[in-house]
Amino acid sequence: MPVTIVKDDMFESKAEAYCNPVNCFGVMGAGLAKEFWLRYPDRCIGYKNACQEHTLEPGRVLSHADGRRTPRTIFHVATKDHWSRPSKIEWIVAAAEILAERCKQLKIKSIAIPALGCGKGGLAWPVVKKVIEKAFGTIAPEVEVELYPPHTDEKVKKPLPKPASRNKDAKVV
Repeated sequence: MPVTIVKDDMFESKAEAYCNPVNCFGVMGAGLAKEFWLRYPDRCIGYKNACQEHTLEPGRVLSHADGRRTPRTIFHVATKDHWSRPSKIEWIVAAAEILAERCKQLKIKSIAIPALGCGKGGLAWPVVKKVIEKAFGTIAPEVEVELYPPHTDEKVKKPLPKPASRNKDAKVV
């Protein structure tokens, strides 16, 4: 299985399929999920509907195929149950195995996979990387996998701490 670590913009990939890390609450307000919503809103409706119907669970994968556009398939990968909670490695293991199986079934030759569960989900990239490599190496070794590590920017400042209490009578002057 050819695995390539790519540090460029995943949306510049020529892969047949992209993975969109999502929560099961239907919120696409940050990270890659937000970027997918902005770029492919019509291809995210099924995901939103699955969340409203409570049919998407962590570790599961929802696919949207459209043979006329690139990427041909978008896999919405449920890495979290709620947008505010962390990911669990067992969800990534299950999702990686499903992704590999689906690629094999759909005869997808290449897939772009971000650091599932690492950014907002809080998982360690080296662990997630090994999980994805193992799943594809075992189930679908013929698929070319592009792995996109989490973005790190040392210039990003830490957010200011929240005030201990809020004064309801305070006014902005």
